[in-house]
Amino acid sequence: MTFRVALKSNIVERADDDLKTLLFVDKPKVEDFNYSPLILRSVAEYLLKNGLSIGLGEINKKEIIDKYWKDVKAIFKVDIHFRVVIGTETYPYLFLFIFLRNHEIRRQIEGTLNNIPSLKQRNPLTYVTVNTLEDTKIYDILEQCRMISEEKKLTFETEEMKIVENVTSNDNFRIHYFLPEKFSFECQRCNFCELPSNTSVNPIANKPEGNIESISFNYRICFPCNLATLTYYEMRRIASKIGKSTTFFTQPLLLIKNKNTSEEDLLIGLKQNKGICIFQDLKKHKCKIQHFKPFNCFTYPLLVTFNNEDITVECDFACPGIGKGKKIDLESFSNMIIKHQQKKLKQSLLSPNKSLLDFVKQNWDIEHRYYLDNVRVTEEDIQIAKKALFLEEKSKVDY
Repeated sequence: MTFRVALKSNIVERADDDLKTLLFVDKPKVEDFNYSPLILRSVAEYLLKNGLSIGLGEINKKEIIDKYWKDVKAIFKVDIHFRVVIGTETYPYLFLFIFLRNHEIRRQIEGTLNNIPSLKQRNPLTYVTVNTLEDTKIYDILEQCRMISEEKKLTFETEEMKIVENVTSNDNFRIHYFLPEKFSFECQRCNFCELPSNTSVNPIANKPEGNIESISFNYRICFPCNLATLTYYEMRRIASKIGKSTTFFTQPLLLIKNKNTSEEDLLIGLKQNKGICIFQDLKKHKCKIQHFKPFNCFTYPLLVTFNNEDITVECDFACPGIGKGKKIDLESFSNMIIKHQQKKLKQSLLSPNKSLLDFVKQNWDIEHRYYLDNVRVTEEDIQIAKKALFLEEKSKVDY
């Protein structure tokens, strides 16, 4: 199994090393770097210090992202809500999430929080830090934040969640759950999951020209955390429901070929409009395709990873709706996951004499080169990152 949080181990240190290599090594080599998305994260954080953002696929003033959060409020009644998440032996992580009630509270405390080592801002109203189970310094950070809250006369509460591992299986699949005991969820319509963030750890790579479609497909990058992905079957279903061509609302993200088996896979994403999903109604805080939206959107905040017959279900603990509402029936959820995977496996994506590369060229008119599995950093990644760091003329944004 692979866990989504695995890359967070020492991520800050590794990102800092990559940034130093970019800044001080004259001709860095591919083997000098840890992991390409870490290079891009370093570049993003470096640019943010100068009030710039690369979260939309090009360098923009960060205000275009910040304005989305202007009227957003967390759903907690206290000024600060602390959420501690305790992992297991097979999921060996400790998380601390800090939710701020509104922007008035943020202005009072963000300067102090930003000075706490290892505490990272996920969005304007949420901070997070993660350690291994053996490293309990999270509790020191929690106590420090409590003291700061008391000094500033802010109300606060602490919530503790313990992850429990459960396994369900049938003749074809095994589902591994890593969720809090008696897991419950109710959507709060806070839009935390939809809005882009200047502080996201998954920035899109910078390129001086071009848009999100050309950049995300032609360069090996990490994708923004609010970018919805979908299968070919789901893409065709949505197109039939809304009466539009698939190219109207989708973009190809990444085409991968396994270097051992030559098996191909295509990652497709919903298009975005200035960082927001094309189907998001911001005024009503609703999805325009709610009843037939992609599986990944439907299951959120549960994160489902398919690895052949092994399926892993985790949780995005940054969602304020976790712990509210009714308990989730995992048996029904398991049946839904299995049904989705069986349907996905039965779908014939293309005729045997047509490759995914030809399919992409035909539908999106985009040239593409393959990225082999386990190839993390390319020479092109390095050049793009260097260009972003030392680019003086920034692209303009129409508000």
